[in-house]
Amino acid sequence: VSFNPRKPLFNKFGITQGISDSCSCVSSSYNSLQTKLTKRFSKNSSFLLSYTWAKALDYGEFGNPTDQHNYKVDYGPADFDRASVFTLGHDYILPFGSGQRWLSDAHGVVRQLVEGWQWTGGTMLQSGYPFSPGVNTTSSFLNADQGSRPDKIGDASVSNPGRDGWFNPAAYALPPPGSVTGVYRFGYAAKNSLRAPGVAIANWAFFKNFKVTERLNAQFRWENFNFFNRTNLSHFVDSAIDSGSAGKIFGISEPMRNMQFALRLSW
Repeated sequence: VSFNPRKPLFNKFGITQGISDSCSCVSSSYNSLQTKLTKRFSKNSSFLLSYTWAKALDYGEFGNPTDQHNYKVDYGPADFDRASVFTLGHDYILPFGSGQRWLSDAHGVVRQLVEGWQWTGGTMLQSGYPFSPGVNTTSSFLNADQGSRPDKIGDASVSNPGRDGWFNPAAYALPPPGSVTGVYRFGYAAKNSLRAPGVAIANWAFFKNFKVTERLNAQFRWENFNFFNRTNLSHFVDSAIDSGSAGKIFGISEPMRNMQFALRLSW
């Protein structure tokens, strides 16, 4: 099958080799609601909470359209689009021991055990990146810089998405070839119409502060990364519907739980 009929300068000038062109024919938009709530340190605690609800749409993001005759066929969510992002940073001193609400009259060993505890850290929740369904079959190659997309013929969602099946590849089909040229047409599936897994992670630390002498202070630190040991699946999903592993995910985007201990002395 020859792909020359699809090349815009072939019929008019007989040009078959690759060429470079440029034009002011791409577009993008970004709209968002951004919120922030801050509490400065008082009554043993402080926090900074933020939430962004956003939508980024574009076509021609990388300057290479699927169809040179119709740039707008790639209109859809931008590759960097994140629909929701929530972050929370906090610092909290537990109200136990001398000068605190609870057990303020404790002495000796009891006082050393209950006072000086501190909880600090950051928590992040965010939706995944969008991605497009694609095809790998050589005979269905569309001669498109942005990659080949299939036809959408059904519901791509699955009841329990996971690493062994993030979307339903049977919801797509290879676009048929043209009856005259035999060249496969562009698929109808929209750009970035699927969404990869999001991220939910808590990096928390717990401190125990000691007063050793009048001038010497000690702090024992237990620091945790991915405190809940949550499996955050990779953003990279096998999106080729004709692949043997279509819809599967083979990696993770964030490491599993790591922790470290430290002792800090200050004077």
